[in-house]
Amino acid sequence: MQFLSPYMLWGLLALSVPLLIHLWNGRKGDKVYWAAFRFLEENDNKPIRHIRLEHWLLMALRMFMLLLLTLLMAQLFLRFLDKEEEKKVVHLVEPNADLLSEFKFELAQAIENQEPVFWLNQQLEALEEKDLQTPRPSEIMHLQTALNRLDQDKYNFKIYLSGFESSFDFKNYLISSSPEIFLSEFSSDFPFKNSFQIRNNQVLTVDRTSQLLEINEYRGSGDFGKRVKGSFVVHNQVEDIKGKRKIEAAFQAIENVYELNFEFDRESEGDILITDGQIPEDFNFMVLDFSDERKNSQYPNVYGLMPIHSRSLNSLEELPTEILRCMLDFFDVKGESIRLGKTEIERKFILKPKNEKEDKSIKANTEEILWILFLLVLVSERILANRSGL
Repeated sequence: MQFLSPYMLWGLLALSVPLLIHLWNGRKGDKVYWAAFRFLEENDNKPIRHIRLEHWLLMALRMFMLLLLTLLMAQLFLRFLDKEEEKKVVHLVEPNADLLSEFKFELAQAIENQEPVFWLNQQLEALEEKDLQTPRPSEIMHLQTALNRLDQDKYNFKIYLSGFESSFDFKNYLISSSPEIFLSEFSSDFPFKNSFQIRNNQVLTVDRTSQLLEINEYRGSGDFGKRVKGSFVVHNQVEDIKGKRKIEAAFQAIENVYELNFEFDRESEGDILITDGQIPEDFNFMVLDFSDERKNSQYPNVYGLMPIHSRSLNSLEELPTEILRCMLDFFDVKGESIRLGKTEIERKFILKPKNEKEDKSIKANTEEILWILFLLVLVSERILANRSGL
């Protein structure tokens, strides 16, 4: 229960008016003269003074009318009367052959119940019953693409995942409501790993421990997954001149050791944005945030790093390693994949902050009911008042 104009509840004080009127009328008596009046003894001739609540039903009706008027002015809102549109269930399936085989029964039931089921590939293809009989080869998952295309306010998501860290296309996902996660126990990891292409016949990838970058001779498309170009346009928005130079020096160190190429361009947004201030609203590039603003962590593309002015000398020496680690994560260049638990996966889904204007758009949903009750009570009060001669 909620009152949209709670200050109008002061009108409840008016409920005392009918009560006081009835109490006052109960104190007054009418003197009636009759034939044997003079034969009464003096004690019998004295009026009886006491308070009588006459016509109590009439008084209750009038008080109830005032109560209904007060509730109308206070704009009473009842949550259970507010009919919210029921959300549909949509199933999102990571394109993993072993995963599909494990949850074959659940997905068949969903298709039979005519619930939408989609592959988490770039095209967001619908999964049909024939796909359950002849599983397709594993593909790279595009979960963020699905969440962007589907109206999150209309759906409750059931997501089927292999659980490997390398299968996620983003570090975190903004979502309207917490999804139901179905985690595979027997699926195998996607075999192809992303890599940076630094020269025509060489790529840059990581070893199985995910700790050491190594250069491998490129032999064909089957050796690695997606090849990311090894040249990046960097847009440095850091206001502190000294801090900006230190960050650019860290990128230069990465370029010298691993032969990646970084071009600093202040006019273009580029592939990597470095900032210590405001984050753009719509972006799909990598952001290195040196502002220490915790609210920026809600964005999946933002990597929060310690501000330059807060760093010690040893921390500055570690800056190239930190930047490189963020790049490996963003571009999904990883070694031996780690299997995540259900709790760790659920933490990847960050609930979107509620709109502050949501409550302001609420309108009273009890006006019709209160007006009908008021008219019924008014008719009853008038009938009872006429019968009583009041």
